[in-house]
Amino acid sequence: MRAFYFANPSARVGEGKREVGELNVDAGSYVVFAKANIGTNVATGYPPPPSGDGGGLFELQFAGHHDETYVAIKPESGENQETASLMLAADTEGPNRVRLQFLNPYPLPVWVNSIRIVALQVDDLTSTGSEGEDELPEDQRISNLIRYGLADASAEVSIAKLLHPDG
Repeated sequence: MRAFYFANPSARVGEGKREVGELNVDAGSYVVFAKANIGTNVATGYPPPPSGDGGGLFELQFAGHHDETYVAIKPESGENQETASLMLAADTEGPNRVRLQFLNPYPLPVWVNSIRIVALQVDDLTSTGSEGEDELPEDQRISNLIRYGLADASAEVSIAKLLHPDG
């Protein structure tokens, strides 16, 4: 067994999508884990500006497979950080890269902290099941994930605001 490891203390993510971690691996079968947390100060907006909403979507990608999770800032309860853990398994026939991205749909910048990615190369990988939404276009799949994540994360978050930012 071999292991590949990536660590970064932090990355600032404004509104939009940013890659916060990358790991290059050789050909083989892998089980990949990623962990990171987001943090910000919603009340004062440090880093500016202040906002009532915050959070976003972590996406771990490798060899055509992905794992996503939504994290939310909850200003009313004072929860200004949240940790995410992701995992996937895949085979690659040549050198490839593992990517961890964070999508921030809000104007409030966040810090992605304690970024860790580990890829464990195994002798053989047997997988069962399906990821399910591969037939959807990429933008529709991410839009669905954000909508469902927002609804689950907090009843106070306005999905309409996310879907119609001008109104």
